[in-house]
Amino acid sequence: MKKKGMEKTLHLILDKLQSLESGQKQINQRLDLLESGQKELQQITKAILDCQEETDARLEALSSDIQSVYGEVKEIKDTMATKKELIQSEERLDAQTLLIGKAQERI
Repeated sequence: MKKKGMEKTLHLILDKLQSLESGQKQINQRLDLLESGQKELQQITKAILDCQEETDARLEALSSDIQSVYGEVKEIKDTMATKKELIQSEERLDAQTLLIGKAQERI
């Protein structure tokens, strides 16, 4: 009788061990999946950071280009203002020349 009881107990222990091994395999599979997912997330994060650095560089280049264009526009505005002043001076000179010419005709 004792022998059968021991065999039964031994069989129960073996069943539990097999169950534990099966559970351990499932845990290991899940851990492998988590590690794989972690590596993928790290790759995605690195790609995002690389893109951000590239975007920052492009933004800096655009900012520089805008400053350059701003300087050119300011220079054009200044040139146009000077030309406008010259045209106004020429118009006044023409008007004065015309008045002088009329005055000379009267004399």
